[in-house]
Amino acid sequence: MLGGVGELKGGGRRWSGGTPLAFAGWGLVSTAYSPTPLYTVGGSVGMLGMWMVAAVVVRRTSREALVATVSVALTIGTLLSIALYFALPGRAMAVVDSGSIFRLAGVFSAPNTLGRAAALLLLFLILAVMHLRPALWVPLVLIGGSSALACLFLSGSRTAMLALLCASVVVVLRHRPVLLTATTALLVSVAAV
Repeated sequence: MLGGVGELKGGGRRWSGGTPLAFAGWGLVSTAYSPTPLYTVGGSVGMLGMWMVAAVVVRRTSREALVATVSVALTIGTLLSIALYFALPGRAMAVVDSGSIFRLAGVFSAPNTLGRAAALLLLFLILAVMHLRPALWVPLVLIGGSSALACLFLSGSRTAMLALLCASVVVVLRHRPVLLTATTALLVSVAAV
């Protein structure tokens, strides 16, 4: 994993290790006050590893292939979560708030994790509209968008909804095409309902 980071310093793209290094440092410092210090260290090292793998993948993969692959993978995860909801609702739902509320967790094991995956899928679908041919993004938006919106709603993850709203605003302000603005407004308004 660390060997691939060296190759990121070429071809016009330069990987800055400052942010992941700061995150790892923060993770290590937070072990001092964590009730589960080994879990905190493990989570920090794991996140740092995923960050490095992501940096290598972004360097070696075209934007189109990356957007399509992540969109399809997250669509499969959200579709499986919905299928599990209908097939085995007792396994798909997580009990929260002392057993008084049931939220969809699906194959992601926790409602907030499912919410994050659904919000990330919606963001990748916006990128798909921007970077893929219509023959590829139309089915992805119809199938993936529907499953992501359903999972976002059924997971009840308010943090994922807020993150989706903030990220969508950044994307719209950065790119500003009419189609993207309309798509983002529609996805955010439906997710907020």
